[in-house]
Amino acid sequence: MKVEQFTKHPQEFNKDHKAVQEVEERWNSHKKYYKNTTRARKGTTTQKMVNPSIAKMYKVILTKVKKLFAASHYKIDRVVIELPLEGNPLDNSGIHCFITASFYFYLECDVRSNFRIEYLFHNCEHQQEIELLIHQFGMKAYSTEVVKLPDYPTFFQNCLKRNPERFITLL
Repeated sequence: MKVEQFTKHPQEFNKDHKAVQEVEERWNSHKKYYKNTTRARKGTTTQKMVNPSIAKMYKVILTKVKKLFAASHYKIDRVVIELPLEGNPLDNSGIHCFITASFYFYLECDVRSNFRIEYLFHNCEHQQEIELLIHQFGMKAYSTEVVKLPDYPTFFQNCLKRNPERFITLL
């Protein structure tokens, strides 16, 4: 994706309007799936203590990550897709997702009621700082570095094309 595409607003890319409509329909669905976070509230004593800590540390790291990307020199690095997945009635495991052109950060609650963090770097200028944050806040044990196929740039472009503009911002 070329930086020139974002000359005025981050939404200046070719949208897949049919896909955006389908995504909006899912977000507006009156059908509700059982959320793993609901089960987690009734989980073990350890889960009740650890899960909120993981969520809090995710938010602390996310705040610091946003500051790093907001200071990026290139506009493409400041384009962000942020999905508050806990509010999506049809997503049973996702809690929050943050995606940039070079970094993916995702908080989920798995079927066993454990909170987990997934992340991925792609030529990320802030990789060392973010990895240090993950280690400093003790999140390495609750985190997994993942792979997005077919490749990260295609994954990011598809996310931009298919997500409604309300989830896409310029830091």
